[in-house]
Amino acid sequence: MNTKRLTDNEIFDLAIRKEELGERFHDKHSLNLKDFRDYKQSHQFFLDGYRVKSNQLLKPFPKIIYNYINKVTFNAHAFKYKEYYIIAIHLAVWAIITDLFHRMLAHKEILKGIGNPNKESSATSIGDYYDDVADLLINTPLDKFSLKFPKDTTRQHYAYHLSGLAMDFIFEHELAHILFGHVDYLSNCLSMNCISEFQSSEILYQNQFNLQTLEMNADTMGLASCISRAINAIKDNSLVNFNYRIFYKDKYQVFSDLAFAVFNTLRVFGDGDYKETRIGKSTHPNPGVRQVILLSFLEQIMQSQQTIKIEHEKLHELLIKIMVESENAYKLITGKEHNRYVYTPEYFANHPLTSRLPINWKENIRNKLMNYTFVPLPT
Repeated sequence: MNTKRLTDNEIFDLAIRKEELGERFHDKHSLNLKDFRDYKQSHQFFLDGYRVKSNQLLKPFPKIIYNYINKVTFNAHAFKYKEYYIIAIHLAVWAIITDLFHRMLAHKEILKGIGNPNKESSATSIGDYYDDVADLLINTPLDKFSLKFPKDTTRQHYAYHLSGLAMDFIFEHELAHILFGHVDYLSNCLSMNCISEFQSSEILYQNQFNLQTLEMNADTMGLASCISRAINAIKDNSLVNFNYRIFYKDKYQVFSDLAFAVFNTLRVFGDGDYKETRIGKSTHPNPGVRQVILLSFLEQIMQSQQTIKIEHEKLHELLIKIMVESENAYKLITGKEHNRYVYTPEYFANHPLTSRLPINWKENIRNKLMNYTFVPLPT
């Protein structure tokens, strides 16, 4: 007797129900959400591309199913269900990320070098940004959900461009949890079946430090994939959406755009605050540590690559400038205070996580992942 083969959607439904994560966001609800469908489709193309290059992997490319959960809480998950690996992102991630960048570009004091900011307004920050957007999602039918569009066309396109870069980074971060063996290692060794960006803290001290190390590995490898894609687009901008090609003419702008998108994404995933994170006291490093390590990592990659010529001092100065601009923009929209101290050499040099995380990776975690990873592990 032939058993009916389940579709990817049906498998995804069973997987998220088993983990009690909620219900899938059905395709019929996204008919009027073109940018949402575009992001989802592009990430599926990424998976297809990785699958084509699977002969470069240490073992066959895994069966990965990627979709969205219809929840207004801000979270994303990577886990295994039977022989399938699942990437499940909450709808609120797309909504808040996209809304945030559109509000930024609709503000005349933010990113003044893009388009004509004089067409925009000077709106005040929202009292409780996250709750307000969540309420909007809850109380507004999705076919009526609309963003605060910038009036200037170039700034509209730029808002979508930044949103896309942010969503790419989130997707690549979750994919890294799978390909670098995090999911299998945590499941087999710690009985932790689901990696979530907002994770329960009921884990032993050393395990939390190990989780922080895994998160930094996912951050850096996710960013590395985004950088590689950006370099390819600089060489051939026909690889990107026609409306965004203007943003790939200046190679320095390409990397400052990526930094701006990622820095703001980490603020959102850090609940908007620079909460001090001590070793072993959280499953994730605080946003300041993550931002500065990724800034350093981006510069390291650009120094080691031979594809495009970069003046590294110019790139460094531009990235520092965009970090400050990112913080100012975030404060103008959300009202959340910025903390520029996290960008000082003293903070980076003195924070224990910045030295202990790489050591824990080299001397501990990397060896533990060797039996689980699909890809060569960085040293």
